[in-house]
Amino acid sequence: MHTPSFTGAKVFDGAIKQTPEDFIVEEISSSGRVSVAEKGYYHKALGKLKLKGKRKKYLIFDAQKRGISTFCLCDKVAKLFGVHHDKVSYSGLKDDVAITCQQICVEDPKTLDVQLSNGDFFIKSPKWAEKKLSIGKLRGNRFHIVIRNISESPKCVLPAMEKFAKLSSEGFPNYYGPQRFGEGREVANKVGKYFMDKKYKRAMLTYLTTPSKTEGTALSAARIDLKRALSNGTKLKRFPKEGFIENLMIRALENNKRNYETAFMALPNDIKYFFICSYESQLFNSMISKRIKTLKKSANKPHKGDVLIKGIPSTLMVGTKSKFSSGPQGRIEKQVMKKERISFEDFLLPHAKGIKCYGKRRQIFSIPQDVKVISVCSDKYNLGKTAATISFSLDTGCYATTFLGQIIAGLLEVVE
Repeated sequence: MHTPSFTGAKVFDGAIKQTPEDFIVEEISSSGRVSVAEKGYYHKALGKLKLKGKRKKYLIFDAQKRGISTFCLCDKVAKLFGVHHDKVSYSGLKDDVAITCQQICVEDPKTLDVQLSNGDFFIKSPKWAEKKLSIGKLRGNRFHIVIRNISESPKCVLPAMEKFAKLSSEGFPNYYGPQRFGEGREVANKVGKYFMDKKYKRAMLTYLTTPSKTEGTALSAARIDLKRALSNGTKLKRFPKEGFIENLMIRALENNKRNYETAFMALPNDIKYFFICSYESQLFNSMISKRIKTLKKSANKPHKGDVLIKGIPSTLMVGTKSKFSSGPQGRIEKQVMKKERISFEDFLLPHAKGIKCYGKRRQIFSIPQDVKVISVCSDKYNLGKTAATISFSLDTGCYATTFLGQIIAGLLEVVE
């Protein structure tokens, strides 16, 4: 569902992520430290890893990646340091088609004889630590984004962007963005629900064979070939490198004689947890949408019965320890749960060893910080078009695509 701008800003046509360099993400740790992204270095020889101080259980470093997912990054890091995928942790997932810099943690690395530069990513600022990184334990992210292919002239775009920057102080609906669901495929949430219901075959086939209009022809062809091979019992072929999770699933199926339950459970826990979180995110988005439809322009203001986080109304990321709000939001939460025919107890997941879904509350609206229009000029990649560069910071779990969907037409397709 496309959602119109809540901010009231002028909406125009535009595109993001034309190149990874157009979308830069820098992680802000819980202490406020920024993992600063640097230009270049991907194919330069930076030398070998050097560490100071006494060895400890965990090795933490900044990893700057280009054009790959965080899951893929962690797999490469695991192989680099000679450990299992589950021994690599992070605080948050970052965009694929982007340049991102974030902290990565390796538990008990088997080797330290590694190069800092590794093609798709490089390592910097390594240090020993006594505690591992945990999902969600960060302050947020800083973004530097180029919006391209804008039809309006720079003269028209500049005041619109400046007005948008001012209006953003009122906040925007804190929807989970398309990255949370499979970016263009909207399947991760469905896989999460199938996993909860122990429908392992449907879970894997949904992720492996559902096509997307936005993916490349090689990926689409790989899905068709795989569907045919599974039907005929012939050898399963690997996907292109961008199908990282798909290749993990294929390997698991091959290693477990195509037993879907055993194969699905063999996937790394962080990926299985991601699927559950995606389904929780679908429920959260539904609760926001219903609130906006019910309360209209006052949806971002506190109402009777709301549970406030830093003065902002919140709603559920559903889990076993969740509790309903009262008032209008409580009724909305109950309606969404009833429609999905689920309860808090359904998130106990006794079949998912090592995965805990206690639930939490999350702000319904988010307020970006340090919003700045850096430049508006002719677009060097698209003749006769305009490019606008904007920078801002968002709290942990908030999506830049959701924020920019308030000004770029068609960017925000809400999964609910």
